[in-house]
Amino acid sequence: MSNSDRHNHSPLPMTILGGANGKVKGGQHLKYPDQTPLSNLLLTVVQRAGVEVSKIGDDGTKPLSEI
Repeated sequence: MSNSDRHNHSPLPMTILGGANGKVKGGQHLKYPDQTPLSNLLLTVVQRAGVEVSKIGDDGTKPLSEI
């Protein structure tokens, strides 16, 4: 994290391991624009796990299709 005193999650490197039985694309390195909401990643993961949810928090509204 660039400034841990602010409890900011940008920039925060993330790693996803495992394939979730083919529901998660592997073997790739992705870099998203600065200020991409972390909750978009969380939204993607829970949707791929079969949870029917359209958003997480206030800013997690766009699943990441590349994952």
